[in-house]
Amino acid sequence: METLSAAGIILAGGRASRFDPTGQVDKGLLRLAGQPLVAHTAQLLHTYTQQILISANRYLNEYCVYGAVHADEPDLGVYQGPMAGLATCMTHLSHQWAYVAPVDLPLISGAVYARLSSAAQHGSSGVAYVQAARMHPLCMVIHKDLAPTVRQYVLEGERKVMLFLQQVQAQAVDCADLDEGVFLNVNTGADLAQAERILALRQRQPI
Repeated sequence: METLSAAGIILAGGRASRFDPTGQVDKGLLRLAGQPLVAHTAQLLHTYTQQILISANRYLNEYCVYGAVHADEPDLGVYQGPMAGLATCMTHLSHQWAYVAPVDLPLISGAVYARLSSAAQHGSSGVAYVQAARMHPLCMVIHKDLAPTVRQYVLEGERKVMLFLQQVQAQAVDCADLDEGVFLNVNTGADLAQAERILALRQRQPI
C-alpha cells in the first residue's frame, strides 16, 4: 500500500440495538478469538496509520486502550449515528487522510484500504468507499478537508451515510473479488460464531 499521512477512525458509537435490544451489550467489546472486536480493527489500522481515533459513547475507559476516544460532541447530539461520530473524530485529525472502519467489520483487510487510498488520492472528491456484494459506505478513506462538510451535514439534521457520499460525489471502489469474509458484519451471535470460524481459517491459510 502506498504510504499516506493517515489516521484511523473506528466508529463504535452506536447502541448495538440489533445485536442486543436491551442495550446492555457494546458491540465493539464483544470477544472474537480472545480479543474485543475493536482490537482487531485497531491492529489492522495501526499497520497503515499513525493515529487511531475511536468514536464511542460509553465504556470509554475500555476503548481508550486502543486509541484516543471521542464521544459525540453535544451540539451534534448523542447517539445520532455514525456521521456524528465521524464529524467529531475528524475535528481531531492530525493527518491529511483518515481510514474509516466500523467496529463491527473485524475481518476487514489491508487490501480494502489499499484500493480505497489509491482511488481517494487520484479522484477529485477526496473520499472513496467500498462497493462489494453490497455497499459498505462506512468503509472509506476521506481527506481531512471534508471535515467541515461532514460536520455541517450532521448539523443540518442529516444522518444517512450513503446520501452524504452521493452529495460529495465520492468514488465507489469495486472490492467484490475479495474474500466474502472481509465484509462480514457482526450483528448477531451467529455472525460472531462465523467470524470465529473465518479467523481460524485465516490463521491456517492467511489471505
